[in-house]
Amino acid sequence: MSDDELFDLEPDALELAASIATLRTERDPGRALRDRLLASTRTTSRFGDLEREVASLLDLDVRAAAALLLRVDQADAWTEGPAPGVRLFHVEGGPAVAGAVTGFVRVEAGREFPEHEHLGDERVLVIQGALRDSLGTVVQRGEMAPMPAGSAHRFEAIGPLPLVYLVVVRDGVRIGDDVIGPDDPRG
Repeated sequence: MSDDELFDLEPDALELAASIATLRTERDPGRALRDRLLASTRTTSRFGDLEREVASLLDLDVRAAAALLLRVDQADAWTEGPAPGVRLFHVEGGPAVAGAVTGFVRVEAGREFPEHEHLGDERVLVIQGALRDSLGTVVQRGEMAPMPAGSAHRFEAIGPLPLVYLVVVRDGVRIGDDVIGPDDPRG
């Protein structure tokens, strides 16, 4: 845990983190368990610098966007996606995005999101990692990628981290013969 992350913890969470750090056990439970435990005590997201952009894209206030960003690191928020290594986290946006598919998408490093057509305008905000689409465009953390209705592409998560992005796409997407629309529980 970095010094910056320690300053983001509430006093009770900081005390808990200090207690955990001093525990000695016969068998080390591993870094993954430690990271999950510490993440569960967070009251601010590691994506805090993107809260305003997320709020704007989803037509939500910043507090609601911050709460959604906290859930990005929770495994139970995600469901299986349309391809291996792809997971989806559906979120509800405000009135300005009614009729749009809204949510986060996670693509494991080196995996590909399949070819798909945008049935309406799409806006993507990368919050972790980077992608390279079939047109050669690279989009990195903090960058926005708009795609017009009727456009189609596929993309790959590049770099060492899983790609995580927020998507708002009007009317949905078509992947092969399958349409994921605004009323689809997957979207």
